[in-house]
Amino acid sequence: MGSIKGITTSGAGTLTYKWTNDKSQTVGTNLDLENVGAGKYKLEIKDDSACPPIFSQVFDIIVDGGITLNQVGVDIKKSACNVANGYIKGVSVSGATTFSWVDRQGRTVSSTQNLENVTAGEYKLIATNGNGCREETNFFTVGQYQPRTFTNYTVSASDAICGLNNVTLSFSGDNDVNITGMRWLNENNQLVGTRAQVSNLPEGTYRLFLKDENGCETLYQSITANRIPLITADKNKVKINPDLCGQNIGSISGITITGGKTPLIYSWKNENLQQIGDKLDIFNLPAGTYSLHIRDASNCEISPLSFTLQNQSTTLITPTLDVVSICAPMTVNVPVKNPSSNGAYRLYSSFTATTPIIEQNHSVFQINAESNATYYVTQVVGECESERGVLKIQLNGAELKIPNSFSPNDDGINDFWSIPDLDKYPDAKIKIFNRTGNQVFEYVGSSLKFDGKYKGAKLPLGVYYYIISLSKNCRQMSGSLLIL
Repeated sequence: MGSIKGITTSGAGTLTYKWTNDKSQTVGTNLDLENVGAGKYKLEIKDDSACPPIFSQVFDIIVDGGITLNQVGVDIKKSACNVANGYIKGVSVSGATTFSWVDRQGRTVSSTQNLENVTAGEYKLIATNGNGCREETNFFTVGQYQPRTFTNYTVSASDAICGLNNVTLSFSGDNDVNITGMRWLNENNQLVGTRAQVSNLPEGTYRLFLKDENGCETLYQSITANRIPLITADKNKVKINPDLCGQNIGSISGITITGGKTPLIYSWKNENLQQIGDKLDIFNLPAGTYSLHIRDASNCEISPLSFTLQNQSTTLITPTLDVVSICAPMTVNVPVKNPSSNGAYRLYSSFTATTPIIEQNHSVFQINAESNATYYVTQVVGECESERGVLKIQLNGAELKIPNSFSPNDDGINDFWSIPDLDKYPDAKIKIFNRTGNQVFEYVGSSLKFDGKYKGAKLPLGVYYYIISLSKNCRQMSGSLLIL
């Protein structure tokens, strides 16, 4: 039975796994898939975040198949000194699809079943197939006349970069008079150059052959030119956190960058192409469109990556406040009953006011209360603002309109002294004094009706004085009263 192992994963919290076959049937729930038959399989991975699951590549488990080699009757031909015409033929192979002849240094010299047109040396055949099977022969020796041994010269190869075929091969011994010729061959034994420097080549392994004054050509050195992978960006795991209420707290992170020659250079730009960041992840962003430009140490670039970051609003809790009841003008501190540590608070003079009286970063308002008033309070986070909560201030007695005169002459007009709205204060105490300070009237309650008499007799016309105490916690109110 087949298996798929060795996949490395990471993510937030607990990871869950689900293997499915090409019929979308679940065949496993562990990271490693074991004891399954041949077929195609794919892994789904999910973590504890709100991100969608990711999927692996499709893996193919195939049926095993072997390779057999028969070296009996192998035909080996010695190479002449002035030409590479040796060969090794006759290795019988079954079950293989790929062939590789290598020398003692492990250098690949041919990819055919028969090795032909080679110089002297020892070679073995490595046969492989698509099932992962591999078989190899012993080393065979191809003889040749003894060639000249050349001085140690430098052979170098640049890397292929930026997705171009721009490898340059160089050899430092081109002034050696004993070198009568040179050939650069690629992995397919194709001639790519006959000079000490060859340019505009793809990546791969190249072999330099030198010919001496006797016409003997030898492999001087093999060298591998690598390709620096193109910069690639994987946005599958990118996390775009939107701005919230215009607070400039958006971010873009989680982009996976591979390839390129390090160090990589990052440049984030806004819609005006102004650079705003030089790291792979970027934070503290307002809403907008941003582009990430990436360049490697070889000045290779990829097309800019574009991201759009939105601004989200949120519904804030409407502040609630108790009614403030006081008995005299004073400065009061009024706290929001359901405060939040995030944002600020605004105080408005009316429900429709567009400009706040004050905006502050804490939830306790200090108000100079001089009369009955209604204010409105909101919570503010960035550009978001809650509904308006009501703050009422009641100044006890402020609504009372106390008459300053009456005429108790029994004409039916203004015969009694009473105070409108006094019924709101059932514990009110009213005292009236004459000009000499003698008390002529006292009443407790809310239904005041003074007829201008003292002990049943009408009081003389003139000015009198009253003292009113609405409750034990309120200051006294006083004034003059004219009896006409």
